[in-house]
Amino acid sequence: MGSASANMSVEQVLEWVAAQFPEQKVAQAVGPDAKMNALRDLLASRSDLLIGLDEIRDAAVAQAILETTAQCTVILNGPRRLDLAGLAQEFPLTPLNPAEAEQLFVQPGHAV
Repeated sequence: MGSASANMSVEQVLEWVAAQFPEQKVAQAVGPDAKMNALRDLLASRSDLLIGLDEIRDAAVAQAILETTAQCTVILNGPRRLDLAGLAQEFPLTPLNPAEAEQLFVQPGHAV
């Protein structure tokens, strides 16, 4: 999703996530609540999914994604901590230095 998510509304983010699947009922739903329900139905049987979204700056967007994708594993990254009222486990991260970052990409597929 990249940094575009930083400027997207809850409805736009839900539509973007839903568009990644062949089922398009979410795009046809009108309003954020209807979109959340349609996406929740779409993902209800997909506990095997890992969804990663970068540059999440809005707590409302993060909350909507977490509430909608309850069966999936979700990784949200953003520039600051969001108050998610117990919906998520937060891990503070520090940026890698250039040598560490290079090493991460030079040796793909090794034990994680």
